[in-house]
Amino acid sequence: MKVLIGVDPHKASVAVAAVDEAKGDLLERASFSQDRVGLRSLERWARRFPERRPKRWRTPAAWVDTWR
Repeated sequence: MKVLIGVDPHKASVAVAAVDEAKGDLLERASFSQDRVGLRSLERWARRFPERRPKRWRTPAAWVDTWR
């Protein structure tokens, strides 16, 4: 199953959702603080989906690689 992770950055937080790319089903959603601790937590959360599509996103606090 290929997983697409969508990111919606806000001033104080980052909202994310993991979606089954083929079916469009929502697998999980989460929210993380917009700081280095929150972004590290976001990276750990994203790694739970090994079949995620390799992409990069930029947030005000740091660059995050989804394929780490």
